Amino acid sequence: MAARLWGGKSDDYDPTPLVETGNVVVVTINYRLGFFGFLAQSALAGYGKTRRKTIAAKGKHYYDHESGSWIDVVRGQKSFFRNLLDAEGHLSANYGLMDQQFALHWVRRNIAAFGGDPNRVTIFGESAGGLSVFSNLASPTAAGLFEQAIVESGAYQIMLPTLATAEAEGAAFATSVGCGDQSATCLRLLSVPAIMAGKGSNTVPIVDGRVLAESPATAFVSGRFNRVPVIDGSNHDEFRLFVALDFDFVSGPVTVPDYPLVVAALVGAAAEPLVVAEYPLIDFPLGPDEAIAALVTDPTFSCTARFADQAQSQFVPTFAYEFNDPNAPELLLPPMSIPYGAAHASELQYLFKLRAAFPALLNASQQQLSDAMISYWTQFAKTSTPNSSGTPSWPQYDAGTDQFQSLVPPSPEVESDFATEHNCAFWGLWQGVEKLLNLAIRRGSILNSLRKRWLLSSTFSPSGDLCITRVNLIKGRERGWSV
Repeated sequence: MAARLWGGKSDDYDPTPLVETGNVVVVTINYRLGFFGFLAQSALAGYGKTRRKTIAAKGKHYYDHESGSWIDVVRGQKSFFRNLLDAEGHLSANYGLMDQQFALHWVRRNIAAFGGDPNRVTIFGESAGGLSVFSNLASPTAAGLFEQAIVESGAYQIMLPTLATAEAEGAAFATSVGCGDQSATCLRLLSVPAIMAGKGSNTVPIVDGRVLAESPATAFVSGRFNRVPVIDGSNHDEFRLFVALDFDFVSGPVTVPDYPLVVAALVGAAAEPLVVAEYPLIDFPLGPDEAIAALVTDPTFSCTARFADQAQSQFVPTFAYEFNDPNAPELLLPPMSIPYGAAHASELQYLFKLRAAFPALLNASQQQLSDAMISYWTQFAKTSTPNSSGTPSWPQYDAGTDQFQSLVPPSPEVESDFATEHNCAFWGLWQGVEKLLNLAIRRGSILNSLRKRWLLSSTFSPSGDLCITRVNLIKGRERGWSV
């Protein structure tokens, strides 16, 4: 069975194609987002005695004050949970990840009743959901909860903020919503709209030393992660979606005179001449928008995904892909000044039935690609390899050959020029881990600076929407239901 991680409304993703074609059970999981999911704040820091006493009294269970329910402590983790408690007796900060892991525990206990195999669980997610998959791979508290993992466009921030950084942002948030005393009492009296209007930028998991002991980037390099087979990939034109949101639909397409100014804002004034020289407009016939999309896609999504592949493949079977349909329909946004190409989230319609703002149908060639992708995803969930007799062979990733599966219509094929196509050598990812970490920090700043306007309005972004855990299941041709 497969567990899909998505924050927001999981019923936007109808997994019927995966279920009916691949003969799998799909569970879609909602989890808390934004400040509701990842707020770290001093009033909720430190260790307390309440939960420790509760655990000692109840033995195999602990009481979760957030959900108001008892949770089983699996064998061997009793003393570990005892050390993860904050001043009020519960885990803190990474609430979104804890929601996901709570749901995965539910799957372990209950999925057999729905025809699923509790010992064959695959987690998969896209964008923020992809980063969640990477985070669960690195999380000690997720150990043993899944057997495979699929990441779609999730490598954009595999170097996560520290607890100190997140708590500083939490303090700024508290002040911005009128809680300058930094008290939990004040924060809990706030309305949802007031919280949504708060200022702050952290909407991702944090290295709290508890749920996450380290960032996925360093965990993958060291081998300190949950070692299960992985599919990982990105889309060729990821950032074109954000160029539309942050430039075209705000102030119009980037002009030739403004191109170096935008580059400087993205990478810093010192790096601007080098980046402009590496991405000269003469190489981009569609103009500055195309160039901006490429120079952010490459270090933010493509080369970081390749880094994760290089690192993880030293320890676990890894299958790398790039979604490469240049004519993928854009379902979320109206037309922009350039074609969207294989933009961020455009591969989802090849796996799911989606609610679309701008509906479009796949043509025959694209449908053939969709059939192959559904087979890859579901075969991997069942056997830990995407390969079967009915699809083109997908080689296991090896750093020596550096081969990716190009998901291009009508039939996927192996590509060997991914690193060259995305200028990975230029971005310094292979000059040592230290440069990777520096780039990751810079990359996070790039995304945060560009996402401020759309984080709270986009229907597909890691927004600040208030969610509760909900599980939707579809089995065979039967009707879906909620738990």
